[in-house]
Amino acid sequence: MSCANCSYELPEGAAYCPRCGTAADWVCAACQQPNPALFVHCRNCGEPRQETAAQTRLAPSERKFITVLFADIKGSLALIQGRDPELAASLLDSNVNLMIHAIQAFGGTVNRVMGDGVMAIFGAPRAAEHHALRACLSALRIRDEVARETAREVARDAKPAAPRVQIRVGMASGEAIVKPMVANDFVGYDAAGEIVHLANRMEQLAKPGGILMTPRTARLVARDMAVRSLGPASVKGMPRRMDVYELLRPRENGHAVSARHESPAVALVGRDRELAAIVNARDQAASGFGRVIGISGDAGCGKSRIVTETIRRDPGDWIVLEGQAAAYDQKGYRLILAMPSSLSQRRQPPRCFSARVL
Repeated sequence: MSCANCSYELPEGAAYCPRCGTAADWVCAACQQPNPALFVHCRNCGEPRQETAAQTRLAPSERKFITVLFADIKGSLALIQGRDPELAASLLDSNVNLMIHAIQAFGGTVNRVMGDGVMAIFGAPRAAEHHALRACLSALRIRDEVARETAREVARDAKPAAPRVQIRVGMASGEAIVKPMVANDFVGYDAAGEIVHLANRMEQLAKPGGILMTPRTARLVARDMAVRSLGPASVKGMPRRMDVYELLRPRENGHAVSARHESPAVALVGRDRELAAIVNARDQAASGFGRVIGISGDAGCGKSRIVTETIRRDPGDWIVLEGQAAAYDQKGYRLILAMPSSLSQRRQPPRCFSARVL
C-alpha cells in the first residue's frame, strides 16, 4: 500500500508514512477494502474500523532534558458549587483552554488535561532550546490571560461575592523519560521521572496566582526572568527540605543579557574547519565584499559557542552588534532592533558609528 500523500510504499503494518507523516489508509477486516485514514466505517461494507496491534502501540522511550509544567484552578469545587453542570463545565473549559493556548504559543506540548488543570512538557517530543524559559513565559501568560478573563467575568456577574477563578503553576526541569503513545490516528506523549512529581509538588505549594519552580529551573532562567527565593520548604516525598523559587516577571532586556558572550568553561575542540570558514568570510568582508554566514544544527550542538570563540580569539577592531531572536516570538524585526542596543554594553563606545537598514 502506498501513502495517499506522497506515494511512498508503506512498510507492512505502518500506521503512518515514514516519509511525510501522513496517517496510513486502513484495510477493512471483513471485505479487505482499503479506506482513508479518517473513515471510521468501511466505505464498501459499512463495518466499523477494528483496532489492531499495528494501530495502537507504544513507541520507544527517550531520555530528554525537559521542563515540566503543571497548572490548575485553585478551589475549583467551591468555584462550581451550586452552578448548573453546563455552566460549570463552560467555566472550567474556558479557563483550561486559555492554559492550553498559552502553552502551545511557546512550543509546549499538553499531554494531560485533568478537568481543572493541565500538564505540559517543554523540550519534548521535539528538542527546543530555552525550554525552561518557554515554560516560564507560558506560565506568565496563563496567569495574565486567566486574570483578564476573570475580570471580564466579574464585570458580567451579578453576584460579586461569588468565588473567582485563581490559578497556580508549578515547574521543574531535569532529565525524564518521554514516552510517545500512538493510538489509531492520535499521537500523544507522556513523561516519567522525578521532575514530573516535583513540578506537581511545586504547583501544590503555590498560593493562588503564584508560580513556583525548583532550583534548577530557577538557574536556567535567572538571566531572563526575575525570581525570588522563598527559602527551604517541605516537599512531600522528599527526604530533606528543598529551596523553592517564585517567578515574578521577565527581566528588562533579558534577551540582550542572555546574548552576551561569556568566558567558556572548557576549551573548544574539533571545530577548526568551521572556525576557519568564519575567519575567511570575515577577512573577505574586511576587504569590501559582503558576506553572510548561517550556522544551523540541533539544539545544544554548539552554534553559539562557535560564534563566541571566533570573537574571543581575534576581536580586532570590529564592532560587534548582538541580537537574539526567539523561535516562539515569530517577529524577526526584533532581532534587528536589538542590535543597536548592544552598543550600550560596550565599555568603550566607538568613535564613529552609522548604519542604514534597507
